[in-house]
Amino acid sequence: MSESKPEAAGLEASRGGPGFLSNLVGLYFGPKEAFVNIVKKPSFWLPLLISLIIQLAFTGIWLSKMDMMEFLRNQAESAGKPFQAPPPQAMGFIRGTFWAIALLAGPIFSVLSSAIYLFIFRFFYASEVTFKQCMAIITHTFLALGLITTPLMLIVFSLKGDWNLNPQELIPANLTLLVAKDAVSKWLWALLGSVDLFSFWILFLLSVGFGVAAKRPTGSAFWGVATPWAVVVAVKVIAAFF
Repeated sequence: MSESKPEAAGLEASRGGPGFLSNLVGLYFGPKEAFVNIVKKPSFWLPLLISLIIQLAFTGIWLSKMDMMEFLRNQAESAGKPFQAPPPQAMGFIRGTFWAIALLAGPIFSVLSSAIYLFIFRFFYASEVTFKQCMAIITHTFLALGLITTPLMLIVFSLKGDWNLNPQELIPANLTLLVAKDAVSKWLWALLGSVDLFSFWILFLLSVGFGVAAKRPTGSAFWGVATPWAVVVAVKVIAAFF
């Protein structure tokens, strides 16, 4: 029995430490330890691929059940604009656009976010974070999110029996739950919609991850992580005025 721990440690070392699945589970229960492993041996292709498969599967299920014309009408009404039905020949193009977004949005977002955080943590924190580490932190974080939110959205769609809703507004885990949309101004609605439980969870995970990579406390890394998010929120609020 006394030799079991050294043997286990040696076995783990020979295998290169915890694997992908162990690190992914760790993001839910022990994110700092998980990110230590992720940053030590950064790899982003597998979490990026799995996230892409999940997004494409969700898009396929959603598009197969939704009425595109009714969805477009709902979006126009939600924006307070008159609905103009597109010509029938444009419907294929619109569906193709949804598929293109599902295919390209994740990878493009991951690359752009990694570039932004690489600049922030290299320039402002004077750390030695690498682009590969940034990609690994971001792709693992958003895979952890997608594994929670995607099944939840499918469940809500099924329970509501209405697949013509906007998936981005399907799980209102934000302050818009406290007010009616027509009772507040557009800019305030945009602000309340940004104070989101899942957004804060993502900010927390990214702060832990970049704190580990930059060798900084999580609280210190939070300001570098939250600044781009705050800029995006500010742009959304300003755009709501127009």
